[in-house]
Amino acid sequence: MNLTLAKALDRWVGGALCRVIASARTLRDLVAPPQEIVEPRTLLLVKFWGLGNVVLLLPVIRSLRRRFPSARIVFVSLRRNQRLLDGCADLDARIYVDDSSGGRLVLSSVAGVLAARREAADL
Repeated sequence: MNLTLAKALDRWVGGALCRVIASARTLRDLVAPPQEIVEPRTLLLVKFWGLGNVVLLLPVIRSLRRRFPSARIVFVSLRRNQRLLDGCADLDARIYVDDSSGGRLVLSSVAGVLAARREAADL
């Protein structure tokens, strides 16, 4: 995918989605205040563009594994990061989004969101 297009989508669509999700969460918290999580069962990590940034996150993932040894750690990223993340033993599951074309990006994004929702992450 064109990096300029990806950045524009991230800025405009991503920003709008974040505002919608934040508003929905605020409404949910008014109806049912959140409970404090003492020990999370599932951690969901999300990082897309920038292979170098994923490399820099590997020590963070190791730290999370040490801090929450019984938690399930799930990482959502782009398919192009698969070789790197498949080699990370501290992850329990990986969800990949394919950005090789616009159509694949849309379809795999929807599939990725559904897969992430099934994980029922605490954090």
